[in-house]
Amino acid sequence: MVDGKPGSGLQITFHPQAGGRTSSAVANENGEYTLIYSPETLGALIGKHKVTVAAGEPPIDAPTTKAKLDSTGFPKKYTENPKMVDVVAGNNTVDLTYP
Repeated sequence: MVDGKPGSGLQITFHPQAGGRTSSAVANENGEYTLIYSPETLGALIGKHKVTVAAGEPPIDAPTTKAKLDSTGFPKKYTENPKMVDVVAGNNTVDLTYP
């Protein structure tokens, strides 16, 4: 959820803090996502991850508004402090809510 609305189209990336391949996803129209680790494998490595988000396409907006956005068009206030999450064995549900 971003400002109370589903994060449709957001690019979500889990960066394992112990090293290794990242996992990523694009949120659907309901803001739901399934991480892809490799073409054959869903999910993410077990352990702590830094989660980053980016807009699918930058919005067309006034220059004063763009100053508050990162290079992908997502509000800087949400990207400057990435979330940290723990991925455990089995199925995980990680709800990302900004703010």
